[in-house]
Amino acid sequence: MDCDFRTCASFTEVNSFFTDTRSNGFRITHVNIRSIRKHWDHFLALISPFCTFFYVFVLPEINVGSDCLSKYTIPGYRLSSYTRPMGRGGGVAVFVKDIWSVTELFFPFNQAEVVVLRVSAPSLSLVLFSIYRPPCCNGRLFLVELDSALSSLSCDDLICINGDININILRPTMTMIADYLDVLSKWGIKTTINKATREEFLSGQLVISSIDHINVRAQNFIAQSAIIETKLADHYFVCCSLTQPQTSTTITSEKEFSIVEPRFFDKLIAEHDWNSFLLAVSPSDIYEQFVAQMNLFKRAATRMVKIKQPKQDQKWMSSEIFVAIKEKDLLWAQSKRSPGCVSLRLNFKQSRNKVNAMIRLAKRKYFRNKFRDARFDIKKAWSLVNSLSGAKTSVTNKDSSALSNFTTDGQTAVEDFNKFFSEVSGVERQHPDYCTLQDSVLGSAYLPFLTENDLKSLLFSLKPNKSPGIDGISVNDLRRNYEIIKTVLLSLLNNVISNGIIPLKMKTALVIPLFKGGARNNVENYRPVSILPCLAKILEKHLWGVMTSFLDKHNILSPYQYGFLQGRGTQMLLEDFSDEVNSSFEHNQVACALFLDVSKAFDGVCHRILLTKLSMLGFRGSFLRLLENFLRDRRQCVSVGQFQSDFSLIKAGVPQGSILSPLLFNIYVNDLFKAVPISLFQYADDTVLLAKASNSLEVISILQSAAIKAMDWFAANLILINASKTQLICFHNPLKKVSLTYPLLLHTTDCLHCDCIPVKYSSSVKYLGVFFDSDLAWNSHLLHICKKLRAVGCILYNIRYFMTPLSVRKVVVHALVYSVLRYGLTVYGHCALRWQDRINCLLRSLLKNISYDLCLENDVDVFKILGFPNFSSLLIETIVHRHYWATQFKTPYIPSRYLRPKYPYCIPRCSTKFGKRIRKYYVPAIFNKLPSEIHDINTKYKLKKALRSISF
Repeated sequence: MDCDFRTCASFTEVNSFFTDTRSNGFRITHVNIRSIRKHWDHFLALISPFCTFFYVFVLPEINVGSDCLSKYTIPGYRLSSYTRPMGRGGGVAVFVKDIWSVTELFFPFNQAEVVVLRVSAPSLSLVLFSIYRPPCCNGRLFLVELDSALSSLSCDDLICINGDININILRPTMTMIADYLDVLSKWGIKTTINKATREEFLSGQLVISSIDHINVRAQNFIAQSAIIETKLADHYFVCCSLTQPQTSTTITSEKEFSIVEPRFFDKLIAEHDWNSFLLAVSPSDIYEQFVAQMNLFKRAATRMVKIKQPKQDQKWMSSEIFVAIKEKDLLWAQSKRSPGCVSLRLNFKQSRNKVNAMIRLAKRKYFRNKFRDARFDIKKAWSLVNSLSGAKTSVTNKDSSALSNFTTDGQTAVEDFNKFFSEVSGVERQHPDYCTLQDSVLGSAYLPFLTENDLKSLLFSLKPNKSPGIDGISVNDLRRNYEIIKTVLLSLLNNVISNGIIPLKMKTALVIPLFKGGARNNVENYRPVSILPCLAKILEKHLWGVMTSFLDKHNILSPYQYGFLQGRGTQMLLEDFSDEVNSSFEHNQVACALFLDVSKAFDGVCHRILLTKLSMLGFRGSFLRLLENFLRDRRQCVSVGQFQSDFSLIKAGVPQGSILSPLLFNIYVNDLFKAVPISLFQYADDTVLLAKASNSLEVISILQSAAIKAMDWFAANLILINASKTQLICFHNPLKKVSLTYPLLLHTTDCLHCDCIPVKYSSSVKYLGVFFDSDLAWNSHLLHICKKLRAVGCILYNIRYFMTPLSVRKVVVHALVYSVLRYGLTVYGHCALRWQDRINCLLRSLLKNISYDLCLENDVDVFKILGFPNFSSLLIETIVHRHYWATQFKTPYIPSRYLRPKYPYCIPRCSTKFGKRIRKYYVPAIFNKLPSEIHDINTKYKLKKALRSISF
């Protein structure tokens, strides 16, 4: 269940925001009224025009007794309430539209005032908790009571928990608030209100809190929530809408599709005389003639087929279920005509429950069979998980129906896309007369011709299911017929290498607009996905292999570049960066990091500067001419369905979607490290400058000097820096006082008397998916982790009965849960014990949910039973796997004389906890604690098995 949230100014705006739910949904509004006597007239004035719009109004803190409450009525609504015995303070009033059937449920709550109702209509039945928890009540005992109440409900019940609970979820680091969120996640309940619901001035300061909640468990429903910035007392109104998607049961008209018969297509290729083909065409025309011949065969092998759309989206819905639904609707109609007839109402409830049970069982059986069939196909299993969880899958706009969002015709729309994407791709600018790269490589790279083995290796390394480019030739076509057409392909590609001229069509990108979010009729809310011809990809992979080998041989690439390089990556970069910062803490220093935001990095590469650098680095002669031709005269066109735009020229930048582009960009920015005298970290265009010193003034002075040199280099290479998105963070020990008043400016040496705005200091920054706090407490990142784990917990709780056997559920947990934890774990894993306990608590709840059929007791070690690691075990396993076969950070201990057995590796001394977070300390420390037999393991499988058998 995904939730769409919005802040609205009025009920009218909410009315236009919420999807129509009058036939198959539920709407609720909640506001703390503080005193129903004082604010009732104002409340009625606000909601009267929308009484037909909402089904439930909840008013906590009514502050009257039961004898006075009866005079407060809303026409067409039934009142249920909780009032205090003395009639002073507190209380909850719940108004439910009288077309809904209401049954009051009773749960023992001593730490909150609660009204629990089961509200039912033909389309759904829902358990509604309306709560007012006074601030003086014990929050921890309330959570125990709430957990107990939720445990007594069926896992199939729809649940809505609303009220003024006086738990501010805007402060999730607090233990009780985290416990509250964990309880909700444990039972598959999601929060729908995550913004401020109360704003007031206290002691001259604006105090913001989110204590008015609407939390729901409604799998397969569309949830929409809103805060209405209208106050009765000091709280805003909060609303929620649940909509059940309509089931399509009609047969749509037949649609015609063109398909290519692979057997007939391959037969035409096999029967063709390719030797005569090579003799008949000139070397420069091989590609064009080959493409024409392949497309001729494809047209001959194409036939039209008619496909009927399925009767319904829910394939588990049988004819028996539809008959039962009709019977239920008939009984509902009879019950409405005779509202006083108890037997009719009872018959309707029994029929409704029967229908719900039939649908539930049919759906479970359908997905269980699907999961059983897909237990060896992870891709199918993931598709089923996404289907059950309601996850939105990104779909490329190959169907022309995607253009229906635009008011213009289809052809005009694709032309608008092409114009926008061409402008974004970069503009050619005047390049400087000098090059920042000063050192040349004496040797020259040699570009060999492709051999038959090279061609086969490169072709079969491409993914076979990728879409074809502008020439219409797919990887699958070439792979199936490789033995027949390999001579043609070799002649074609080697002719390109020999002449240094790439055919124009091989340099043409087919661009598909991919929706990012926002308004669908705005081209700026789409990003381009470029598809290049597969033959161009083979050529690029060959060039990439030769260039990478030459660069490695001469040790040319910067040691500070981590992006798109074999053996390096984000994990190594994060660890190196973390070690530098922790080292500064260990030595009582301050570390300032400048995270530069490069504008349109790949699109801003100047071809002339890049070619100059390539020449200086050893790519000369025919090799350089081929690379120059690769960059020059590149084109693109946008294609959506049957509509295709005109071609537009790309004047600057390295081509998007190209295998060679990341390497070319690395070469373009390779000499930056020589211009910057401090620590530098690069992942493609993500660039960080890090300076360390004993005090904040000194470190900012060092960083400012380095920033000016870096900006001079960027200006010389025509790369633009977005100062407004650049972030500055000062890492320091929380016990060390620092001043964050010293300004840092992003400007060049020529900018002497400027009006540049200083870069703002940040307390936390997100870098490569990990949140770094200025005190390295990891609170921001661990909050992010907990939020993701709770969301996953809700998904798993709601789909657990559909996933069988247990092995499938375990695979899903590994992929959905532990993948979240593993990324960057060696960086943030040395966090405080309270965070480790919090994550272990979430993991324990998740594992118990998927092991429901094992009937485990509360005190059992669920990690051991299911074979999953807890947080600390996962950290140790990750570190051992990363460093087991590496010798770095593991210096053997050699005693001066033998006394008794000693640890195998030397551990350096450190004086703070931050020093223990550095790899040179924690790697040997962990390996020294491992049993001696683990040090002799020689395979990854045995290592994994041995680690799982050890309790850390």
